[in-house]
Amino acid sequence: VTERHAFPKPSYDGLGKAFKTACYFLDLCWSFGKTWGWIALSVVPIGLLQREIEKAPFIRWWGATLLEVGDGSASVALPFREELIRPGGVLHGSSYELVADVAMWVAIMTKVGIEPMAVTIEMKTSFFKGATTDILAKANILKLGKRVTFGEAEIFSNGELMAHSTLSYAMPRH
Repeated sequence: VTERHAFPKPSYDGLGKAFKTACYFLDLCWSFGKTWGWIALSVVPIGLLQREIEKAPFIRWWGATLLEVGDGSASVALPFREELIRPGGVLHGSSYELVADVAMWVAIMTKVGIEPMAVTIEMKTSFFKGATTDILAKANILKLGKRVTFGEAEIFSNGELMAHSTLSYAMPRH
């Protein structure tokens, strides 16, 4: 199987000490703000989010990469790999759900800060077509609640919509 990658993997090399220090400071501010009940950040820096998802062994195994974040949104890419192919030569359905799920988790963190315990409680995916190249999920929060957050993700391959997911997340109590 030849490698078919449609999305470049971002490089975080050479971010510099100043940037890393700023990320650490912002993370500290967010933690302090959550503890004392005020909001310190509205959007968490992409470097912090990338670092958080790289901590998860399952994300490293899959090879998912965070590409972009916004206020309540995120994009995650997954490279096409032989281990992920189902009979028929297309990516297995769980690949679509992985990128949608990770993108939504990151989208939530752009609003509430680093939160490893925001967990999926429901997910529905409609598959439109099988992908034979890398896929990209673009997730958006529809409603951010104190106990449950609702969102959706669209999964693309080479710019074509391949699947759509709706997701619900349980929010931890602090």
